[in-house]
Amino acid sequence: MKLSTKNIQNIPYKVQVQTENMPFNNSSQTEINTIFDSDNYYFDSKMKKLMETYKQLLSFDAWSTPYEIIKETRLYRLLHYKSSSEKRISPPILIVYALINRSYILDLQENKSWIKNLVDRGFDIYLIDWKEPCQIDKYTGFEDYVNIFMDDCINLILNNNSVEKISLHGYCMGATMSVMYSALYTQKIKNLVTLAPVIDTSKDNTVIGNFSRNIDIETTIESNGNMPSDL
Repeated sequence: MKLSTKNIQNIPYKVQVQTENMPFNNSSQTEINTIFDSDNYYFDSKMKKLMETYKQLLSFDAWSTPYEIIKETRLYRLLHYKSSSEKRISPPILIVYALINRSYILDLQENKSWIKNLVDRGFDIYLIDWKEPCQIDKYTGFEDYVNIFMDDCINLILNNNSVEKISLHGYCMGATMSVMYSALYTQKIKNLVTLAPVIDTSKDNTVIGNFSRNIDIETTIESNGNMPSDL
């Protein structure tokens, strides 16, 4: 994932401070601009450093750890990260990320990658990278994600590795679905590791929990077919 920086090449570093409607007493525009001028203050150098950092953020490549796509459908990709370590730890681990956020957060930079950390330690890592649903997926529900999509991925991992069980590692909504799957298909799961799962929604007092309890779901679905991803 690489974003262009061409739109910020010509952004000036100097910022003119407007005094209108601001509590600067009787100071003139010239006096205030003098305060922020690089010859008298370090503001200009700070802005330069900020813009350089911003350019770096826009141009970085996520997915820093090499992977292969084992399977790809309209709604997900199954990725496999092969370990180069001589030490191989069994069984394979399937990471199930949240449906809302982007899973490259787990592999953001080479020196800040949860996936690379596991791979370097000898774990055989798989990841379900969920895609954004479209209008045609309006009737796709949790039962499909758990009983079809996750189950297809796990069966593929079992067959490719000639094992009977895997370890399931879920995050957020992916952790919730991992708990559902483990309860339904105990014969396929050796270990279950969850991070930030939502289990008892009646006790969920987070921003998203309060938001979901007060939004008009029926009207939203009727208007959009699916809950819009940007919402």
